[in-house]
Amino acid sequence: MSHQDTRDRYAPFRLTTRTAREGAAAHDGDRLHRLVHRLPERWRAAIHWLRHPSARWARIPAGLLLIVGGCLAILPIFGLWMIPLGLFLLAEDVPLLRRLRKRTLDWLERRWPHLFAHSHKPTSNKEETT
Repeated sequence: MSHQDTRDRYAPFRLTTRTAREGAAAHDGDRLHRLVHRLPERWRAAIHWLRHPSARWARIPAGLLLIVGGCLAILPIFGLWMIPLGLFLLAEDVPLLRRLRKRTLDWLERRWPHLFAHSHKPTSNKEETT
């Protein structure tokens, strides 16, 4: 059996596995997008920029600084909230952290499903009078 025949024989399995992985990554990306969409506009723009692939040079140092800042939680400006945020930023580039992020998103979605609901623009409570 030639090398080409072997590749052809296993091709459907590879495509299925790759498609499943890409589908899971798209699902995680959609969940992250919905979480980020709940943030104020300025934070949203910054996180959208940091998640862009070309911002890797800024994302990795920012993630590391957030983790270090979270370890300094005894100081007034810093807090433990910085550690998960730093890990989420680093998860864009580190496969092990991507799996941790996926598990965390799964847990959050089970625990607080309303966080992942599609948000609609708030409607005005004012009644129109004519």
